[in-house]
Amino acid sequence: MKRWAIPIVVGALAGSLAAAHVQGNVLAAVFGTVALLSAVKMLLPLDRVVLRPSLPGGVPGALIPAFIGAISAMMGIGGGTLSVPTMTLCGEPVHKAVGTAALLGLWIALPATLGYLLARPAEAAALPPLTIGYVSLVGFGLVAPISWLVAPLGARLAHSLDRRKLSAAFGAFLLIVATRMLYRVLS
Repeated sequence: MKRWAIPIVVGALAGSLAAAHVQGNVLAAVFGTVALLSAVKMLLPLDRVVLRPSLPGGVPGALIPAFIGAISAMMGIGGGTLSVPTMTLCGEPVHKAVGTAALLGLWIALPATLGYLLARPAEAAALPPLTIGYVSLVGFGLVAPISWLVAPLGARLAHSLDRRKLSAAFGAFLLIVATRMLYRVLS
């Protein structure tokens, strides 16, 4: 996963800066679609479906984490929605993929937060007080430390669960999120 560090960081920074110029409904539609596709992959008994025996190297090996970082930052997620299915399709066990997603979340969160801090919203007056760019300092102060504290617990829990149950649970979660997002976009 060390070779993913730079591309995912660059992608996350680029994605957060780009998100400042995209309409919210477009972002929600993209997120809902990506989450729905990922949910289907995780819910169906496709655990043995592997497109590659390992994660690619070279240019594709850099583009994949850059894409994951960019889309994750645009959607405000830690990367597990995209990285877990990607890693499992490339032969990684789901337990390792879910555990790795916790680390990827940090690699995405820091540059994405910087990008959102630097963004200049057109509707700045409509944002809550104590907001810099698109970052609510109150929200950041509450969410960041709690996430940092519970990430190791999530990784341990993931390793304690049966592979199929873990995949189905993650897929069910993604399906709920995708359905909610797409419903909001289409209604």
